[in-house]
Amino acid sequence: MASSVAFAEDIPSLSGVPTNLMAKPRNSQADLTWNPPVEGYPVIAYGLYRSTDPAGAYSKIADVMDTKYRDFGLDNGTRYYYKVTSVSVGGESAPSADAAVVPMAPLDAPTGLTAISGDGRATIRWNPVAGAESYNVKRSTDNGQNYETVVSGVTDLQYTDSTVSNGTRYYYVVSAASPTTASANSASVQVVPAPSGAPGIPEGVQAVAGDAQVILTWREVSGAVSYTVKRGAFGSGQYETIATGIPGTSYQDAEVPAGPPAWEAEAEAAGNTLAGGASIVACSACSGGNKVVNVGNNSGTLQFNGVNTGTTGTQSMTIYYLNGDSTARTALLSVNGGAATSVSFPSTGNTVDTITVNVSLNAGSNTIKFYTNAAGVWAPDFDKISAGGSTGIVNGVTYDYVISAVNALGESYHSEPIAVTPADVLVVANDGTGDFTTIQAAINAIPANNTKRTVIYIRNGVYREQIVVPANKPYVSLVGESATGTILVYNLNVNSKKPDGTPYSTLETVTAVVQGKDFSAENMTIQNDSGQGTGQALAGFLSGDRGVYKNVRFLGFQDTIYIERRQYFKDCYIEGDVDYIYGPATAFFENNELHNNRLNGGYITAASTPETTTYGYVFVNSKITSNPGVKNVYFGRPWRPYAAVTFIDTMIDSSIAPYGWNNWGDSTKEKTARYFEYNSRGPGANPKARAGWSKQLTPEEASQYTVQNVMKGTDN
Repeated sequence: MASSVAFAEDIPSLSGVPTNLMAKPRNSQADLTWNPPVEGYPVIAYGLYRSTDPAGAYSKIADVMDTKYRDFGLDNGTRYYYKVTSVSVGGESAPSADAAVVPMAPLDAPTGLTAISGDGRATIRWNPVAGAESYNVKRSTDNGQNYETVVSGVTDLQYTDSTVSNGTRYYYVVSAASPTTASANSASVQVVPAPSGAPGIPEGVQAVAGDAQVILTWREVSGAVSYTVKRGAFGSGQYETIATGIPGTSYQDAEVPAGPPAWEAEAEAAGNTLAGGASIVACSACSGGNKVVNVGNNSGTLQFNGVNTGTTGTQSMTIYYLNGDSTARTALLSVNGGAATSVSFPSTGNTVDTITVNVSLNAGSNTIKFYTNAAGVWAPDFDKISAGGSTGIVNGVTYDYVISAVNALGESYHSEPIAVTPADVLVVANDGTGDFTTIQAAINAIPANNTKRTVIYIRNGVYREQIVVPANKPYVSLVGESATGTILVYNLNVNSKKPDGTPYSTLETVTAVVQGKDFSAENMTIQNDSGQGTGQALAGFLSGDRGVYKNVRFLGFQDTIYIERRQYFKDCYIEGDVDYIYGPATAFFENNELHNNRLNGGYITAASTPETTTYGYVFVNSKITSNPGVKNVYFGRPWRPYAAVTFIDTMIDSSIAPYGWNNWGDSTKEKTARYFEYNSRGPGANPKARAGWSKQLTPEEASQYTVQNVMKGTDN
C-alpha cells in the first residue's frame, strides 16, 4: 500500500532536491519529468509522491531510477499534484516544488470538412464537436504532412483564409479545443483558390484501370458546360490534353477499340481519297506518352505528321490495320523522307490486326508515310490502314490524370492528380472459361524481372492451392470477382507431416507467399483452413515492399498473416486467435475489422519492429470484433523488444482485456515496447485500466500518424 507523507517543515531532509518537475496530461495518465540535483550529487533513486490536495498528505507512488515516470490509472478531470525527492546513501532529500496536472480524454476530431474556393481566399467549414469551445485551422501544401496553424481560437464553424494564392493547392485540417483538452486533426480537405466566375474544380475523381484502358469518373461541377481531361507521366506534374468538350462526368481513355475503329484511314477505289484520323500507339520513346497524329492525302500517300519523341534512335511502333483480301498486301514505309522499307500486311478478314515495325525517329516531330509503289501512289485495292489507337496508353505504365471544368468564363484549375496503371489482364477461372484454371499458373506466365504491372483477374470459385509470387516478379495484382466468392485456401500447419514424415516449416504452411514488390490484392479471400489448435498455419506471408491490400479477407487462427517491409491494408477483414498479425513490418491499417476467434486469452499482434523503425503497426478508424463469449484478448505482445503498435480511433468490443497489453513473460520488454492507443470507443475502451507501460497518445501526437508519415521511405 502506498505510504502517506505530510512533508512538514520538521521532517529531516538532506540537500539534493530535484528541480524543474513537469507534468504532462494524457488520457487517464500523466507523464512526469524532472532534472536531477546539482551535478555530482550521488543519487541512488527518486521517490515520486502524489496528492489530490496541494496542502494535504502525499502518497508515495513509485521509486524510480530515471528522471521520468508515467503515472497511470488516473481519473480524468481530477487535478493531481506531484512532488519528487532524491535518495542517496545519506537518506532522502526534501521534496521538489509541486507540479499539477489534470488528465483528460481527448475531444473527437471535427468532421464534415468542406472547402469553398474564392479569389485569393478559401473558406473552410466543419461540423460542431461536443465539448469544444474553439477550433484551430491548419494548412499545408503537402497532404498529410507539415501542417502549420493559420488561426487558433475560432469560435465559429467556418473560417475564411485570405492569405492564399490563386492556383496553389492547399490542404486544410481542423482540430477542436476546450480549456482542458483538445482533439487530433480532422481528415484533410483540399482547395485551390481561383478568380471569381471560373468554374469549380472537379472533385471525387475515380479511375478503373483495365487492359489498355482507363475509365475516369468525377462529380458534376455546378455551372460547368464541359470538361477537359489531361494526362501525364506519373509524378511529373506535366500534363497534355487528351480530350476536350466532354459533356458528361466520365471518360474512357483506351488504346484501341475492340472492332474496326471509326478513325481508320480508307483507300477508296475512286480517287484514292483518305478520310479519318489516326495515331501512333506503341512508340516507347514518345514524350508524355504516345501522341495523337494527323492523317492526310499527300499525293496519294498515307501520311502521319507530328509523331513526337523525347529521344532519338530506333523505336518499336505498332500498326493497326485491316486487310480484307485473302492474301498479304505490301506497302512501303518511309520515315522523315528516308529510304523506303517494305512492310507486309497479312490477311485479317473483317477484323483489325496489328504488326510491329522498328522505325528510326528523331527527337521532336517526325513524319511517317505509307505508299504502295515507288511513285508514291496509294493502291486502290488496299482496304484500311492506320498506325495506332485513339490515345496511346500503354499497359504497365502508370499515368497521372487530371480533370478541369469549362464554362463561358474559362477553364478551372485541374483536379488533384490520380495515378492509374492500365495492365495486361490474365483471367483465372477454375471452370476452364479463363486463360488459366489455377492462380499459380497465371503467376508462372508472367516473365521474370517484369517491369510493368500485370493484373490477374480471378473469377469466383474455391482455389485450393498454395501460391508464390517470387521476388523477381514485381508489379503483380490479384483482383477477385468478389471478396467472399473468390477464395484462395490451403490447409497446412506446422504439425502437418510431409510424405517422409517430417513436419512442415512455418513458411511451408503458407497459402499465399508474396515476395515481389509493388504487389496488390483486391476483392478476395486468402485463407488457411487448417483449423483451430493446429499450431502455426499461415494464410499469408507478405514480404514484398509497398504491398497494397483492399477489401481482402484473411482467415486463419494462429499466425494468420506475417508481414514485413511496408504494407497497406484498407477495408480488409483479418481474423485469428494467437499472434494473427505478426512480423517486423511498417504497416498502415485503415478501416479494417480485426476479429478474434479464440474463446479465452488471444493476441491480435506480435510485432517484431526494429528499434530504428518509427511507427510499426498503425490501426486507424478500425474495429475489433469477436465470436460470442470471447474474452481476455490482448492488443498484442512483443515478439521482439521494440515492438511498435498503435490503435487510433478504434471501436473495441468487450473481448479486449482491460489491461490491454501482454509482455510475453518478459518484464524487460515493458521498457522498450512501444504500445500506444488514442481515443478508443466501445465496451473495450478502458484507458484507466491499461498497462502502465503503454501510452495514451496526446492529440498532437496522434495527428502525426497520417498514412503519408507512416509509410514514407527514401522513395516516399
